[in-house]
Amino acid sequence: MHGVFHFFIGLIVGLILYGLGVLNLGLFLIFVMYSFLIDIDHLFFFVWKKGLNFQEWIWLHKSLYRRKEAQPYLFHTIEWQVVLIVLSFLGEVFFVLFLSGLLHVFLDALVHYLYHRNFHWLRRWSWICVIMDK
Repeated sequence: MHGVFHFFIGLIVGLILYGLGVLNLGLFLIFVMYSFLIDIDHLFFFVWKKGLNFQEWIWLHKSLYRRKEAQPYLFHTIEWQVVLIVLSFLGEVFFVLFLSGLLHVFLDALVHYLYHRNFHWLRRWSWICVIMDK
């Protein structure tokens, strides 16, 4: 799913939560920003796979996106969501990051499901499953 779509969905949900008084202005901004900046982990993955070759990143991104091929992007993994839940006991900002990330991952999962019509790809969103499957 494109970042612009994630931004607008994050903005709409953030505005609803802000309007309901669940988020103050600072947490609203964090919610909206993280709803699309979470995809920075794609760049980490591209560097890991292709080094610093920008043209290879573009080719890899287009290839994965076309096939809706799931990868273990750091901030999309189940393990990262668990870390944010645990950290949320230390501050509400981590819970807001968790909620925003959950919205993002849900939208990505919806796109993957509609494309593949199954959940076989879901194991790729866990580093533990990726390591165990090797």
